[in-house]
Amino acid sequence: MAKMNKDTFRNVLEREIEDAQSWLAGGIRGEQQRNLQYYLGLPLGNEVPGRSQVVSWDVFETIEAALPNFLEPFFSGDNIGEFLPRGPEDAAYAEQATELVNYVIRDDNPGFLLFSDWFKDALLSKIGVLRAKWVQPDLVRESFNGLTSEQLVQFVNDPAVTVLEHAASEVLPPDVAQAAGVQAPLLWDVTIQRQQRGRVELCNVPPGDFVVNRGAKRLEDARLIGEWVTYTRSQLREMGFKNASEIKSYDGASNLLEIDESADIPVGSADKSLEEVRLFEGFIRCGYNGDGVAE
Repeated sequence: MAKMNKDTFRNVLEREIEDAQSWLAGGIRGEQQRNLQYYLGLPLGNEVPGRSQVVSWDVFETIEAALPNFLEPFFSGDNIGEFLPRGPEDAAYAEQATELVNYVIRDDNPGFLLFSDWFKDALLSKIGVLRAKWVQPDLVRESFNGLTSEQLVQFVNDPAVTVLEHAASEVLPPDVAQAAGVQAPLLWDVTIQRQQRGRVELCNVPPGDFVVNRGAKRLEDARLIGEWVTYTRSQLREMGFKNASEIKSYDGASNLLEIDESADIPVGSADKSLEEVRLFEGFIRCGYNGDGVAE
């Protein structure tokens, strides 16, 4: 079998997305929309003129009352979770892993708010999704003047730093230094490029944006899994897409759980770079390399 070309791969992806959207729209999406209406206390549509319009808030009260019971096991103690060693040789690693995971969730991310939304989505929409993503910031360019040789060596030996330019810095002109009877120190003007620290970014995926293929039982075995994301054209260009001005929103990219607020949303932006594009971001299993095995 030959390797898929881009057009064939696009067709396979579009068919899987359309099938997943159709399956979700005809099943759980309707129940999620109904639950959200109950939670917000919105009219049910069967009101009779001249009779009571009172809407019960039972769903709201039940979810808000249950939420603390789900959060307490994770945030009432010092650690959200602990890694246990399987043997004495694993003790140091288990302790370090425990510290790292707790730092990522509680210190480097707003863990309490993320978990609160995660559990509330599960209670309200029958599915809660929290995504972990490695984020690597862009390189930072910095310039320094009047550095000593020792400081320059520190930059050279730093694996996160690339020295782009360096030149001797004249603090005192040679004739002035000679007249004053002092030796001008050897200093440097340096321009560097610094690699910023990467981090694990945690974020909630709105239930209405989550996409999975028809009949999926486990995420590990799903043929298609992903979410609808919104980027501005400026963000797409920063991510490296050279054709950012030509990218169009996917036709089926809609969050079926959003309340209709179209009247308050401007149709377009006067600034082309601020126009929003809604795209699918995720993974698909298919025989892309032509070996007959979907991966």
